[in-house]
Amino acid sequence: MLLFALLAACGGSADDEGAGPIDARAVAIDAAVDATPVCGVSTPDFGSLGTRPGTATWQGSPGRPGVGLGELYIPLEADAEPDQLYISMWGGTPTLPDAIVAGTYPLTGNQLKLQTCSMCVTIGADWAPGAAAPFDHVYMATGGTVVISAIDGQPGGVFEISFSNLTFGHAEVRGTTTQLNDGCTTAISDVAFTGRFEGGKQ
Repeated sequence: MLLFALLAACGGSADDEGAGPIDARAVAIDAAVDATPVCGVSTPDFGSLGTRPGTATWQGSPGRPGVGLGELYIPLEADAEPDQLYISMWGGTPTLPDAIVAGTYPLTGNQLKLQTCSMCVTIGADWAPGAAAPFDHVYMATGGTVVISAIDGQPGGVFEISFSNLTFGHAEVRGTTTQLNDGCTTAISDVAFTGRFEGGKQ
């Protein structure tokens, strides 16, 4: 009974007096939680990852190495739904008329949008291998360098690739690529893959 008396002495209900200090604080906390972006990606900086296993595939016309679509998936974590580095390379297209060959590919300009890139570098957050792309948590490269040391762009062909100073921003890629500017970013200082292309659709 003493508790109820003390509450009554403190001014009655919020309906009578407006929100008290405790109520105002709760509202402020809720607003802060609502404003916190859900980034999805597990870390703002993956650091130096060295050479990692992954899956590379090549889809294209037989007898035309380097022309078609090369894809590379590199899981960045030991997890059933890891953040994955995903690279798509387009050779013999209006964006890149030439075949994909060994060389250095800076990630600048047109390479930073999925609609115009020929060397497209992204991260998908919590992306189970084989699942559909997680469009709510796509991170598009905002800078970095790709070096292809060896490539035979066809099923069974050798493939050696490395990445340095990669930076990424949370992006929306439906229709166009838009950086969300929600504070969600991540980075990879270096990572590499060495292997062979598996077959894809011809």
